[in-house]
Amino acid sequence: MTDILIHKSSAYIKEDRDYYCSDIRDKHGMIKPDDNLISVTADSTIFADKVEPDKQVSIYYPFKAKSFHRIYLGISYPLFANNWGASFLRHLMYLIDDEGAVILPVYAERQGVEKNYWSRSSLEVIFQSRQKWWGMSNIWAENDGVMSMRIGKKQPPIKNSTFGKFLDASKNSNGQTIGDGWQIESQRHHKNGIISAIAEQIVINVFWTQKTN
Repeated sequence: MTDILIHKSSAYIKEDRDYYCSDIRDKHGMIKPDDNLISVTADSTIFADKVEPDKQVSIYYPFKAKSFHRIYLGISYPLFANNWGASFLRHLMYLIDDEGAVILPVYAERQGVEKNYWSRSSLEVIFQSRQKWWGMSNIWAENDGVMSMRIGKKQPPIKNSTFGKFLDASKNSNGQTIGDGWQIESQRHHKNGIISAIAEQIVINVFWTQKTN
C-alpha cells in the first residue's frame, strides 16, 4: 500500500522529508517513512488518480477511499486549527486504509492557541475515538511535535466549511470533470483556507489581548 507526503510545493520536499526521517521523531518506532514515500503537493497542476515517484500530483484530486496506507503532512503545508483544517484532516482519514494512519506536526498548547495551529488537545476534541479492535485511543503522541491518527470506531464530525463543499463536489465528479477549471477551483479553496485562518487569527489576537489586559 502506498504512503504519501503532502507538501505546500515541490520546493519543500527535502525539508518535509527531513522532518520525518529524523530518528528523534519516532517514539513508537512506527512512523518513520521508508524510501518508497511518494510526494504530492498542494500547488500541483497534475490531477491524476495514480501517484508516482517521478511526478508530484495534486493532493486535491478526488482519490477513492482507502487509496493510501499512511499519509504524512509536511511541516510546510499551511494547515490551521479551524473548520477548514478539520475538514481537510477528516478527508485524509477517509483516504487511508483500515490499518493506516495520518501523521502530522503538532504544537505546544499555548503556541497552538496563539498561532491557530493544531495541538494535542485540539486534535483530541474533534478526532479522538477508540480503535475498532484494540480499544486504545486512535490518536498517538509520537515524539517531538508529531502525532498520528488512526481509524476509530466513530467518524469525526463533519464541520461546516468551504472545503467540505469542495470535497462533496469532487467526490460527486468521480474524476470526470478534472481539468484546468478544477485546478483553478482547488487553488481557490486552498487560498480561502489560508485567508480564513488569518482572519480567525486576527480575532484571536484581539480577544487574547483584551482578555490579558
